[in-house]
Amino acid sequence: MVYLRTADDESELQTAEYFRQEARTHKNLADEYYRLSQQTNDRTQRGKLHWKREEEYRLQQSYNQRAEKIIYNTNNKNRPDDEIDLHQLYVLEAKERVQKAMSKWRSMGLTSATIIVGKGLHSNQGESTRLGPEIEHYINDTFKPAKCQRDSANSGKIIVQFKNQQRPQHFKTQLRPQQFTPQQRRSTGGEGSYGINGRKQSNIPIYYNGTDIQRNTISENVMALLNVMALLIIGCGLLYLVFR
Repeated sequence: MVYLRTADDESELQTAEYFRQEARTHKNLADEYYRLSQQTNDRTQRGKLHWKREEEYRLQQSYNQRAEKIIYNTNNKNRPDDEIDLHQLYVLEAKERVQKAMSKWRSMGLTSATIIVGKGLHSNQGESTRLGPEIEHYINDTFKPAKCQRDSANSGKIIVQFKNQQRPQHFKTQLRPQQFTPQQRRSTGGEGSYGINGRKQSNIPIYYNGTDIQRNTISENVMALLNVMALLIIGCGLLYLVFR
């Protein structure tokens, strides 16, 4: 499916490009402050240059974050849940988006998804040309057993395949009674809770992994009662010795 950009989309992308340019400007300033700090022996001057460099890097990061948000939201407007477009994103930005998308896709129980990275034919920037290979290696190395490969019909797309995908299950599993033997059926009147004569059977054993759950519960209750009685006897003996 082809997604056509509107005039508003183009305006948003122009704003994002402005932010990218501002980010590059601040990066160049940060690099210049670093170069100057390496040329001076004055510790006070070096500290000032270091502070200016950090401030320029902070501004660079801020402009790039604003640009990334606009680019991603614009390119992924009205796309299906099993597809994302990473056009014009830097590698680190794209990896963060892939991480969020993979988590969402796994929770949805998808068997496959599509990541659009582009072919890099219309860009001279190194980030764009290496985006596809970087994302492929990132998915195959980080999200096993999921695997990905380029779409044979469109090399600008990466197809992600999820293997052994299962929906999340509750931590606690429901106890399921074990099948009754013929002897147990005769002694209890059947597998249900009522015998042949229609009266409710209170002694029907419930087995789980070969263990009679009801019998174990009764034994535990008896032991707990004996422990309480023993404590009462000891307490009475102590009171007798004290007030004798």
